[in-house]
Amino acid sequence: MSDNLFNRGLSRRIFVQGSVAVAAASLLGVAGLSFAEEKPAEEATEKPAFDMDEILKSNEDGSWTFTDQNGYEVTIPSLPCERFVMLQHHSLDMMCQLGAQDQIVGVLGKWKGNLGEYMLDVFPGIEGVAMGSNLNEWNVEEIAALEPDVVIAAPQAPEDAVKQIRALGIPVVTVSLRGEGKQAEAQSPHLANADAAYTEGCEWAVKVLGKLAGKDEQAKAIWDFVEESRERVLEAVGDVKDEDRVTAFVPMKDDQTYGNDKYVGCQLLRAGAINVAAASIQGNGSYTVEQLANWDPDVIIIQDRYMDLYEEFTTDPRFTEIRAVKEGNVLLAPYWTKPWGNPDTDSMALGELWLAHKFYPEAVPAEEVQERAEKFYKDFYGIEFTGTVDAE
Repeated sequence: MSDNLFNRGLSRRIFVQGSVAVAAASLLGVAGLSFAEEKPAEEATEKPAFDMDEILKSNEDGSWTFTDQNGYEVTIPSLPCERFVMLQHHSLDMMCQLGAQDQIVGVLGKWKGNLGEYMLDVFPGIEGVAMGSNLNEWNVEEIAALEPDVVIAAPQAPEDAVKQIRALGIPVVTVSLRGEGKQAEAQSPHLANADAAYTEGCEWAVKVLGKLAGKDEQAKAIWDFVEESRERVLEAVGDVKDEDRVTAFVPMKDDQTYGNDKYVGCQLLRAGAINVAAASIQGNGSYTVEQLANWDPDVIIIQDRYMDLYEEFTTDPRFTEIRAVKEGNVLLAPYWTKPWGNPDTDSMALGELWLAHKFYPEAVPAEEVQERAEKFYKDFYGIEFTGTVDAE
C-alpha cells in the first residue's frame, strides 16, 4: 500500500459501544447506508429485544423450539444432533470452528468455490462428504438417504424441497447471518440497521449451531473473541473523521459488486473506510467501468478466491486510470478475512482488524493482526495458522 493514503488524523469518535452509529448525516446521504436510518413515527414497528439467552432455552422435556432466520419455527427433539447436512457455507465453516467436523455427514457440493481451498486443512475428509445438493439446488432423495438429525439451509434454498424434507420429519434450520427476518431477495436485503442486523445474525448463527452440536462453550468463546477484536478496532480507528475515511470498492466476478446493506459495507465502516458502491447499488448488483471511474476509490479489495479478477484489475488497460490501480492500492484479501456480502465469525474477528491495519497501519500493526489470527486458528480450528498479514 502507498503511504500517502494513510496520513490522516484520528480525531473524533463516531462509534458507540455495542453497535456502530454513523454520526454525520452527510455520510449516510453520500453512501446510501442504513446503519442509523430511522423510520417515520407512523411507520415505526416494535422489534423484540435481541435476547440470545432466551433463544437458547430448551423446553422442559429436553427438546428445543426456536425460530430460524427465515421466520420458521423449528423443534429439535433431542440434543446434541449427531448427523448434520450443511447446505449453507458460512455455517459449514462455523461448524469447523466449533470442532464439530465429525458430526457432519454431508456438505454442499460447491463448498470449495464458496469458501476456498483452506477448508481442506480445517476439515480433512470434506471431499468425501460433498453432495450434489447446493445452496439453491437440493436433491431430496440424496439428503434423506443420509438420515440427518438436522439440515442447515441458506435463505435461497428451494422452498418445495425444504417442505419435502420437513415432511419427512427432518428439521431444517435456515441461516441467513442477519437479523430483521426473511427478506424478499436473499442477496439484496433492505435493512433498517445493517450493522446491528449482521452482528445479531452472526452471533445467532454461531451460538445456535453450537447448541445444536453440543458445543455451547466453544460457541461462546468464539463470540467473545469477536467482541474483543471489535473493541480493539474501535479503539484504534473509531475516531476517523467522515471526510477522512478511505474510499473502497469490492468487486466480484462477472462485473458484480456489493452495494448497500451488505455486510462488507459494515466491515469497511468499522475499519475506517466506506463502500463507494453503496450509494448507487442495493444489495448485490452490476457495475460498469464508467461507474468505477466516477467513484475513483482509494483502494480496491479483491478476495483471494478470485485470483483471475485480481489479475484483471492489475493488468487490464481499462482500469489503469483508476486511482487505486495507479497508486498500487489493489489489495488481495486473504481467505481468513472474508470481505463478503454476509459475515462469518472470522470476518468480524479477523477481517475487520486486517482491514483497519491495511488502511491505518500505524494504528493497527501487522504483528497484532498476526497474533490474533494465530490464536483464532489454534483455539477454534485447532490447526496452525499459515497465512500472512501483508502478502502482497
